[in-house]
Amino acid sequence: MQLVYLDQANRDIDRLYKFLINNNASLQSADKAILAIKEGAISLLDNSELGTDLNDGTERRELYIPFGKSNYVLRYFIEHEYKKILVLRIWHSREDRE
Repeated sequence: MQLVYLDQANRDIDRLYKFLINNNASLQSADKAILAIKEGAISLLDNSELGTDLNDGTERRELYIPFGKSNYVLRYFIEHEYKKILVLRIWHSREDRE
């Protein structure tokens, strides 16, 4: 399997990092948060079914990545035919997704 971040997921990572820095997180804390997200995504290479199925007919899944007192949410899709895991979006669990 190959792990692929779609453009929106990369923008989400940038947005989350900037949010942390702009809200008084240290560079070290912001780096740790992004590292936790990326390590969570990498864990899907060992078990792509690790996340929860959204059960909405799209076969998308969500992986909850613990960090501090809450989680980051990584939404992804498994392309079995092409042996790829597509990272679609990434949010903080307290974030309004709309």
